[in-house]
Amino acid sequence: MGKMKGVEFAFLAVGAIAGAFVRYKLAESPLILGTLPVNILVINMIGSFILGVFSILSVLWNLDTRYSLLAAVGFCGSLTTMSSFALETSSLIDNRQFGNAAVNILANVSLSIGAVVGGRSIASVLLMKGGM
Repeated sequence: MGKMKGVEFAFLAVGAIAGAFVRYKLAESPLILGTLPVNILVINMIGSFILGVFSILSVLWNLDTRYSLLAAVGFCGSLTTMSSFALETSSLIDNRQFGNAAVNILANVSLSIGAVVGGRSIASVLLMKGGM
């Protein structure tokens, strides 16, 4: 990997700042489903969906790699959050909420993968219909 140029760093930084801001805003108000906190799950699903859509658009439109720095690495990378997911799951385990921990793990992994696949599928269908 070569040295990052100033413009590439700027694309990465803008994406990361935007993703971090969106994550902060989505996570600041607790979202609880029963006794399971779902903020991180929702954030991970949204980021995965966006990444899925972007992965199709970037190939179809032959986007410059700088846009991957902006959208995929910067925005989606700072929006989605494996560390918060891991901490949340660990807290559930510490509080002996083993069922909720299992649901949290299965939901985050399966729904995030499903969101990537869904985003890719929807982008592919819409782009085929639109002839882009």
